[in-house]
Amino acid sequence: SSIGVMQEEKKGYVITNDYSETSVPNVYAIGDVCGKVELTPMAIAAGRRLADRLFGGAEHAGAKVSYDNVPTVVFSHPPIGTIGLTERQALEKYGPQNIK
Repeated sequence: SSIGVMQEEKKGYVITNDYSETSVPNVYAIGDVCGKVELTPMAIAAGRRLADRLFGGAEHAGAKVSYDNVPTVVFSHPPIGTIGLTERQALEKYGPQNIK
């Protein structure tokens, strides 16, 4: 980007830390542009946590959204629902020795 916000090379998503901060001070990114969980309720939650942290005083200084265990559904026949890590993500996070 022209102001120096770092993006993923492959898909162009904006790179953020756990607190929605980009590589440029005071520039934040939430929602689909980050490519984490592309669901409207998650973008709303991320925006609320960011607003809490920026404007909510000291009690909200550590506010951040968690992308762990986000439920999703596919409205198909039959309906499909998921929650938590994929098998690949679980293997990467915990190692094959810790997955049953």
